[in-house]
Amino acid sequence: MGKRVFMKFGEKEHLQSIMDGTIRFAPSQAYIKMEKELHNKGQGDLLEGKWVIHAERMKMTSNETGETTEIPFKGKVTVGIVDVNNMPVFCITEYDEKYISDKGELVIPNEKLESIKHDFPKATHALIVLDDTKFVEAVENAGGHQICSDSIHYYDYDINDIQMLSYLTTGDEYSFKSGLKMQAMTYENRYRHLLCKDESFANQDEYRFIVLDKLSDIPIFYPIQYMGRYKLLKIDDLKNPIDVM
Repeated sequence: MGKRVFMKFGEKEHLQSIMDGTIRFAPSQAYIKMEKELHNKGQGDLLEGKWVIHAERMKMTSNETGETTEIPFKGKVTVGIVDVNNMPVFCITEYDEKYISDKGELVIPNEKLESIKHDFPKATHALIVLDDTKFVEAVENAGGHQICSDSIHYYDYDINDIQMLSYLTTGDEYSFKSGLKMQAMTYENRYRHLLCKDESFANQDEYRFIVLDKLSDIPIFYPIQYMGRYKLLKIDDLKNPIDVM
């Protein structure tokens, strides 16, 4: 992997708390409420942690009897797994080598800047994390919990995307090509739903940390030991090339 930096958008005092060594994890249900109550689709997402199936027909099998019943139904079904939306997450934007010039300057396209201002209307500043590997290690070790992280996978929610199904069941979105049989979506791998979003959010280039061994319906705060570098800028300063070396 080439050069990569992370960026967090928000109000200055909130970003300062990260610089001071505290990370805020929020239950993913907070993003559902954000779109439902504040009508902010961008930072908010009604389908957070959900999967949309476009059904032509449906069958239901009883866990008790094993009996299968066919249901006359055609339409969209939204699927979720219990507790997914109580898993605490920390979200951040990642900019890889596509956005970093040979001079080591981060250049954010104008359309992305406009998208940032739309999706994060209260953000006054941007915090740039210059040492990405150190930051990932620090956050994954926060609070003594089991924490995983990955880039968000973006899929077309208007179709039944075989790559998404493959990822949700096996952890590999291309496993269906190798002939590997898809497995069931289980409680243990439920966190993968939080690493999938509709392609309409792809411009956010999101990277996400998920606490696997704790559930919460309120935000929780963990200290981190990050020994790398930060750079704090005003949102409007992002229109200029930024030295990230």
